Amino acid sequence: MSDSRPPVAIGHVRLHCRDLEAAKTFYVSLGMRLCMAFPGVYVLELRGGTHLLLVQSRRNDGNSRPDGKPARGMTLPSTATNCL
Repeated sequence: MSDSRPPVAIGHVRLHCRDLEAAKTFYVSLGMRLCMAFPGVYVLELRGGTHLLLVQSRRNDGNSRPDGKPARGMTLPSTATNCL
């Protein structure tokens, strides 16, 4: 039997949020599971193991960099990959 799923998968998605608590409440209400919390960051898990990282924006326009350039990556402790 052939696997009809797309050959591409997404492991992590990062969203910059002006209201981090409201964003967490919204995604948890959709059924996502809160895995980990760090200052300014929530990690939620979707079915299949994809993680949604909600990051507190430092600017009102949703961009976390004060120079206005797009944000690039972030580093979390290695325990962030070990959701309970």
